[in-house]
Amino acid sequence: DMENFEVKNIMISIASVLKDFEFELLISDHESLFNRKEQLKPDDISPYIYYQALVFSQGDKTWYVNDLEGTKIVEKNDSKPMTLLLDEKLEWDITKESKNFGDYKVYKATTVRQKGTVKTPVEAWFTSDLPYSFGPLGFGGLPGFIVELKFEEMIYTLNKIEKANVKIKKPKLNNQISYQEYYIMLEKEVADIKKKGY
Repeated sequence: DMENFEVKNIMISIASVLKDFEFELLISDHESLFNRKEQLKPDDISPYIYYQALVFSQGDKTWYVNDLEGTKIVEKNDSKPMTLLLDEKLEWDITKESKNFGDYKVYKATTVRQKGTVKTPVEAWFTSDLPYSFGPLGFGGLPGFIVELKFEEMIYTLNKIEKANVKIKKPKLNNQISYQEYYIMLEKEVADIKKKGY
C-alpha cells in the first residue's frame, strides 16, 4: 500500500530476505534460548537490506529466559554488543478461541510488551500438549508451549520439534542496560534527529 516507490521496493526486498530466516528455540529444564540460526548471507542481497531484515525480525538478538530465577536477558549481537535486562510481568488474556495446529489443539492468548513509551500488542497461540512454558522472543508464562507468535507485524511459527541433549549457556552481562532504558534512549535519539531537521 506504500506510495513511495523506492520505499516500497526496499520493503519488498526485506520481505523476500525474511522468508529464508530460520530461528531456533532451545529448551533445557527451566531455561530457554531463542535466536536466529546461522545461515549464509546470499551474495546478491545488499548489506543494508540484510541488516534491516535482521532488525525487523529481531534476528540481531538472542533471548535467554530462566523461569526459576525469573531472569530474562536480551543480547544484542550487532556492531555495538549490549545486554538488555528485560524486567516484565506479562498479563496474558487467554481467550476461548482455538484452532488446530498440526496435531495440536492450540488456544489464543494476548498481551502487550512495552518498548520505551510504546505498548505493542502480542498474539500467541499455545498448546498444553507440550510441557513447556516458553516461546519466541522471551515470551512465556502461559500454561503451555507457544507454537505461533505475532509481534510487530512478524509471525513466528513452529516448524519442527527435535529432541536433543541441550546445554544452554547464559549470556555474558556486558554493557548492561534495562530493556526499557534502551528503547527510551532510542526514542530520545530519534527525537533529537527530528529536532535537528534530518
